[in-house]
Amino acid sequence: MKILLTGSSGFIGTALKQLLEEQNIEVVPFDIKDNPLDDVRDFSALQSKVMGIDGIVHLAAVSRV
Repeated sequence: MKILLTGSSGFIGTALKQLLEEQNIEVVPFDIKDNPLDDVRDFSALQSKVMGIDGIVHLAAVSRV
């Protein structure tokens, strides 16, 4: 199984990423902190990552608004 995880560098995202990987689930991280191009507000950037993905866990948020 392959999961796209938005907000993967946040508090919950980091813990969930570790838990999923311990269950041998492949995690594709998507977080602007790790890669400035991975912005959930950019539909084309997000769309390019969903090919071959079995599920999406959306934990991303816009902070300091």
